[in-house]
Order: sequence, then C-alpha cells, then structure tokens
Amino acid sequence: MIIIGDAGGTSTYWRVIDADQKIDQFQTRGLNLMHHDPLDFLASISSSLEPYYHSAKVFFYVAGYFLGSQRGNDLMRAFQNHFLTQDIEINNDLIAAARSLCGHQRGWVGILGTGANVAYYDGKSIKEQVPPLGYLLGDEGSGADLGKNFIIHFFRGELHQDIKDDLLLRYSVTSQELLSCIYEQEDPKRFLSSFSSFIAEHKNNPSVYQMIYDTFSTHFEVFLRHKLDNLPVHYTGSVAYHFSDILRQVGVDKGISVGQITQNPIAGLALFHQNSL
Repeated sequence: MIIIGDAGGTSTYWRVIDADQKIDQFQTRGLNLMHHDPLDFLASISSSLEPYYHSAKVFFYVAGYFLGSQRGNDLMRAFQNHFLTQDIEINNDLIAAARSLCGHQRGWVGILGTGANVAYYDGKSIKEQVPPLGYLLGDEGSGADLGKNFIIHFFRGELHQDIKDDLLLRYSVTSQELLSCIYEQEDPKRFLSSFSSFIAEHKNNPSVYQMIYDTFSTHFEVFLRHKLDNLPVHYTGSVAYHFSDILRQVGVDKGISVGQITQNPIAGLALFHQNSL
C-alpha cells in the first residue's frame, strides 16, 4: 500500500493505493511550510491518517518545501514518527505538478492556485524556474494576486457599483472594515485568494474580465519571458482551472500554447505512482 498527499495552502488531497490497485481518497486541511508548522499540521490530521500508518511507501508534496531546510527536516521527522515505514519521499509542489502533468516527459508546468509558480521539467527534475517570491513581492497570476488586484480596483473606483455593493453585502462589511480585515488577517495570502470565487462569478463583467486578463498577462510576462522553445505550458491549480478560458485566451494573444489544465495534481500523481509500482 502506498499513500500520496498533495498539500496546498488551503487543502491537502490524499490517494491511497493498495496491492489490488484499489484507490481510496480523502481530503484534509492544507499546509504551506513557509507559513504553517508541520507538527501542528500532522497533529490536526492524525485521525484521518491513522488507518494508513502501515503504508509501505509515502509520497508527500507541499508548497514551500526545500531539501535540508529546518521546516523540511521537521516535516520529515514528523512523518517518520507517524508512519511505520522509513520509505518516505517529500517533494515540493512544482515536482507534484510536473509528475502529474508531464509524467516522465519534458515540459513546462505551472501552478496557479493560492500562489503561483512556473518551471521547466526535463522528465526527472526541475531545471529552470523564475523565483515566485511569495504574495508580497510576486506570485503574479495567483489567487492572492487576483484578490489583491480586485481589491485595488474596488477601492480606486474601477469596478461597477453593483459589483461593489455585492462585495460588501457578501462579506457583511463596510469599505473601511474590508480594508481592516485584509491587514489584520493571520493569513492574508489565503484571505486575498478567497476573493477568487467572487471574481469568477463576475468575470463576464467587462471591468472584471479586463482585470483578470491583465493579471494573467503579467503572469506570462514574469514567468515565461525566457521561454525559448515551442513546448506548451501545462497548469494545475484552482485559479488556472476556474479561469481557464481567460488564461488560454491570454496565452493565444501572447503566442504561448496552454496545454492541460487540472484543478489539482492528485489524480495525475496517483497515476504516476501507480504506474511506478
């Protein structure tokens, strides 16, 4: 039996494959090693993992993982303490995206969820990457970036009044309270990203559509300005999935082919590891 976990900032998706190739699935809270304590994470989901502690192999993918980092070492020790096997592999979310979308083939892969990332994958490892820099300095095209740009448009009067009214009604706040909420959140990245669903509901409004278009245009300019081949770029993540029509259109307008788009990598990861058994 093997267990596969793919952790994003909001949710972690799990697949368990037994000796008969039967697949179980479940979902727990998310994890980002840049912001969350791995010990707290595992303690909070221990009841969900307990039936699978005897798995022969564990594959775990998480944003913010760096081999040899303190948080990475803490996470590995925590997994070793929970599972009855030492056959544990931990990788970052870019490797998850690459294995899910490309398998053992080379290609460009991107993540557009709460955060953003793009890299070139040679079929085994990541070879070229523009540093995403996080939501304060970068993450262009991410849910947090969309949310930030939307709120900027809101406060600067660049949205239709009906959308502004709907936003304040939905969040049950005044304009000033909304601004306070953003700056007082424990996890502002996730809070900003939470506006993505509201944005998606209004994406056909011309001003909102243009804001989304411009956000993705900047994403391509930042992350793919050095792309020198004709390979398509494959994406995974909730933002890429729910705004796929606009993302593809921006790609067409910039001469960049957008390939597969999945909501999350877990199904492709299950297939990747299933085929490797």
